[in-house]
Amino acid sequence: VEGKLTYLRSLEVVTADKTVSIDDKSKILHIEPSTASVTLTLPASGIPVGFTFDVVNAKEGAYTIIQTEAGTLKAKHPGLSQAYSSATVYWTGSDWYAIGDLTPIV
Repeated sequence: VEGKLTYLRSLEVVTADKTVSIDDKSKILHIEPSTASVTLTLPASGIPVGFTFDVVNAKEGAYTIIQTEAGTLKAKHPGLSQAYSSATVYWTGSDWYAIGDLTPIV
């Protein structure tokens, strides 16, 4: 059996601080801060296990900070500091994880 699987993902351009919500499931958050940085806040509740989204720091000289409302983000570092750096963020039901081009907060 042959077939084609197609999956379109929503893209949202983010220019200011944002708290992630259930509506952001599977989105690509394309970060283009109107200032020097954008902070993405990960909620402490109301998110199902397996929830995931991607974030791309799309502006030269800008910084994206990923933080949690409660608990700890399990990641190499909490931010994206280079243009076109990206991370996948997901929820296990007890912890947030981020994998990708993460760097220390500057």
